[in-house]
Amino acid sequence: MEEFYNEYDVADPLSTNPEPFSFSYGEHVESCAGIDFAPFVERAESRARFYYDLLVSHSGSAKAPFTIVRRDWFAVPETLVVVIVYFRLDRLSKDR
Repeated sequence: MEEFYNEYDVADPLSTNPEPFSFSYGEHVESCAGIDFAPFVERAESRARFYYDLLVSHSGSAKAPFTIVRRDWFAVPETLVVVIVYFRLDRLSKDR
């Protein structure tokens, strides 16, 4: 397994201000020592955008711009890089 993904929608369905949706991306590497996170963040954002487009296309909602709210990244010693991309699903959450 080279990559893995996970997503979380923990928004309160009754809230008028939905929480960001989180998309977690992980990738195995030979070593985390001295790792440059930039390429991993780019790949995570690309996968999150793809996932966002899938959600929108299956919801039938008008597509709002893909808006990243925050990014977190870290290494799990010794061989795993994790990037979490938080993005808005404002229009989709209203349709649920």
